[in-house]
Amino acid sequence: MDWEEEDRQDPIISDLIRIWTNERLAPDILDQKGELIQKVLDRVREQADMVHQLRLDPDSSEDVHFQIILVQTEVERMRFIVRSYMRTRIHKIEKYAHYILREPEVQTRLSTIELRHAESYAALIDSQYDVLVLNAMPAWIRREGANWQGPSTISKPDKETALFVRAVQDCNHVLLQDGRPVDIPKGSTVLIRYSSIENHLRRGEVELV
Repeated sequence: MDWEEEDRQDPIISDLIRIWTNERLAPDILDQKGELIQKVLDRVREQADMVHQLRLDPDSSEDVHFQIILVQTEVERMRFIVRSYMRTRIHKIEKYAHYILREPEVQTRLSTIELRHAESYAALIDSQYDVLVLNAMPAWIRREGANWQGPSTISKPDKETALFVRAVQDCNHVLLQDGRPVDIPKGSTVLIRYSSIENHLRRGEVELV
């Protein structure tokens, strides 16, 4: 049995891989999946304890040692995916901290700890900008900056990015950028702008590939 077959039979692992892939490929930050991550960490802890106990048994057979290697490999794989998932979210939070703090709906996608980090990071960036940039400029430039009415300079996710999407279920009347509706049958893979499938992705109707 290969990894893909095992993953399909294990809902926790398949769900972990799906949220990891979606988070890495989506331009915007997605809903946090703290409950699933906790289940994965609990399993990692249980399997690590099991490996430790088996290694302490001097009468373990060669087959048991082989099973230990397999379990240890699976534990390390889960740890890698969880770390990568969390690093991806932290990168997005720091990149779009000011955008997040201006969008109440986006804030609901973050955990309490993540939102606190966004607030702290944005405050740090603002403080450093004041010290290193604004304070070194003439007063008239600082006044002009304070009264700036032009386009926002805050970094935002590019929701017009084109992505490959696989339909987990039939998705009818998906609106394209020009307003035309299209149907995406279950199991099909299409190239489409993120803005067209954003809500479908959050509802779990499609996944990124």
